[in-house]
Formats: sequence, C-alpha cells, structure tokens
Amino acid sequence: MTLKRESLIGIIDTVDRLERWTDALLAYFLPLKPQATSANIKDIVEGVLAPLHQKK
Repeated sequence: MTLKRESLIGIIDTVDRLERWTDALLAYFLPLKPQATSANIKDIVEGVLAPLHQKK
C-alpha cells in the first residue's frame, strides 16, 4: 500500500471511531423516551408469525 492510501485509511478509521463515540454520547445524554400507544395484539402476533408460515 502507498503512504497516501494508508493515510486515507487511517483518517477514515478515525472518523468512524469519532462517529461511534459521538453516537454513544448522544444516546447517553438524549435517551429515547418510551411512548405508550394502543395496539392490536392480534396484528402484532400475526406479524411475528408471518415469516414462520412462509418457511413451511
């Protein structure tokens, strides 16, 4: 590998690490708040079981 290519790979790796670190900080400081909603349990169960029925 050339020095230029190695430098670019190093920069990309560093940016990726910073992005993961930033995402982790945001998730910690701004956690998602659960919001209760009404749902039809039958629709939920059918949605979960649908992929299983396709495998038969």
